[in-house]
Amino acid sequence: MNKKIASAFAAALASALLLGGCSSLFRSGTPHDPADLVSLKGSAQTAAVWSVRVGKSENSFLTPAVTSNAIYAAGSDSLSRIDPSSGSLVWSARVKSEVTSGVGSDGYYAALGTADGQVVVFSAEGRELWRKKLSAEMDMPPLVGRDLVIVHTSDTRITAFRAKSGEQVWRYQGQVPILSVRAPRQMIFFADGLLVGNAGGKLIGVSMTGKPALEAAISQPSGITEVERLNDVVGAPLVTGGLLCAATYQGRLTCMSSRNGVTRWSVKVDAVTGPTADARAVYVVDSKGVIHAYSKDSGAEIWKNATMTYRANSSPVPLGRYLACGDFEGYVHLLDPLTGAEQGRGRLSGAVVTNPVAMGDGAVFQTNKGEVALVRAR
Repeated sequence: MNKKIASAFAAALASALLLGGCSSLFRSGTPHDPADLVSLKGSAQTAAVWSVRVGKSENSFLTPAVTSNAIYAAGSDSLSRIDPSSGSLVWSARVKSEVTSGVGSDGYYAALGTADGQVVVFSAEGRELWRKKLSAEMDMPPLVGRDLVIVHTSDTRITAFRAKSGEQVWRYQGQVPILSVRAPRQMIFFADGLLVGNAGGKLIGVSMTGKPALEAAISQPSGITEVERLNDVVGAPLVTGGLLCAATYQGRLTCMSSRNGVTRWSVKVDAVTGPTADARAVYVVDSKGVIHAYSKDSGAEIWKNATMTYRANSSPVPLGRYLACGDFEGYVHLLDPLTGAEQGRGRLSGAVVTNPVAMGDGAVFQTNKGEVALVRAR
């Protein structure tokens, strides 16, 4: 990749500064040269146990859904089911429109969103069950489970449908922001409802009947202009070891008790990924591509890796004895979880623009060129 093009591409991904308000788009920030890869002395490497092509996703943040017996991945205008043990393609189904959001699955149903503003749901056998026209295009993967398919659209509506029939069950309307950050985001099930981050630095809880159940401030907007006050919750909320954590762009990483909502600790960080964790630490990536590790107990910074700046790094996930993250050139980096130092790397085809999904002692990566791979460390 030409270094000038690489610089602009990495900066756009790393800072996630493609902003939308109503029908307008705003691009900000000066491109930075991505850091050169450092020389490695360790013997660690990544190995793709298997790899399969599912179609490109160069203009959207598509992520695979990993279930106990299947992986569902989308690209271009199709949805594929992959055998997680062998990587063989079980089936591939045409969606008849470009896929721009997904995939969500509970193992029984798989759902995705299309460029023409539809949610489409398939059975585990690859049969299309139903599709519905939405009020706007989906801006995050559907949440599938508890006999529901729940979708979030760019007009901040959350709509729940019966997974089997497509019947609308309820709808929740959030506040529409003037501007928002275009970055990967996800909803999660939590207690008797779901959690989703919004554009005002808040974590919103919605019950399974569509009623507001929780509002927790992750950070507060600051600044004078609308751009300076951007404070979106990015990525997915994280529930781990009695903590509920979320991170915001131009804001903070905040962890609170998952039982009573009392804040345990909060640190200032300009996050572009949601938090991930292992038994010891919580990890987040900032707008410069610096990877931070914070103590689960106190929030004290344990280490930060600034050797891969402006490489549009994904959130790190545990990978055997290492942490692994992907970047805009398809490199998968292995980090020492105790020090943050890079120990090894491998490469996939295409940019890793969404977060890898942990699976056993490996992780499933998807690139914007359509490669889905199970990666392990060796």
